[in-house]
Amino acid sequence: MPQNYILSTVGPDETRELTRASRHITFSHGDILGHDHTPIRDLFFPSSGMVSIVVELEDGECVETAMVGYRGVLGSAAAFGGDEHVGTGFGQIPGEGWLVPRARAIALCERNGAFRHLLFRQEQYMLAQAQQTAACNGRHMLSRRLASWLLRARAITGSDQLGLTQEYLAHMLGVQRATVSVAAAALADTGAIDYRRGRVQIRDADLLGAHACECHRALAERRTRLFSCDSPVPA
Repeated sequence: MPQNYILSTVGPDETRELTRASRHITFSHGDILGHDHTPIRDLFFPSSGMVSIVVELEDGECVETAMVGYRGVLGSAAAFGGDEHVGTGFGQIPGEGWLVPRARAIALCERNGAFRHLLFRQEQYMLAQAQQTAACNGRHMLSRRLASWLLRARAITGSDQLGLTQEYLAHMLGVQRATVSVAAAALADTGAIDYRRGRVQIRDADLLGAHACECHRALAERRTRLFSCDSPVPA
């Protein structure tokens, strides 16, 4: 079973059981992995790529509230009585992962306290992302928000190269495409990133961090606190 941080904490016997019961999938940009207001039938554990959790507005626009990558899981609320997805999860950066049937995940939670605690911490971290994103969108300059967003995406995917179009960056940040273009060009001028043909390469993460708002650091610190009793803690 490809590595997802949470799944990697279960024992070998449980891993074999989950492998037999689960379905391995690959996802592309735009694939829906859980739709708002629909039942949670499976928990999705990415092993690569990135899933964006978005709020869909009446005019068709989508604004991102959280990200999930190889450290996390989509649908963990099911382990605590949640019946429906809150927000829509779609493939932002292509990858792969495992669909674990809801009943299997709940059964594992009942006999594996460490696994249950990780899912609970994941739910707390998803809430923290939504809260931090709301504050960030309301108070911080776009160029700093973009720098912070790129650093978060880097941490979640484990890669310095991110396939991201200006159109989807604009959707995620809740702004116009032209505005994102200006902000991305400004970051490129500093030497922190290269941005061309729908692909961002982070050239200097420290320099990008110097241009980022406080939100990347705040969420990184939150993640460390939530998962500090687990070893190793993902970077």
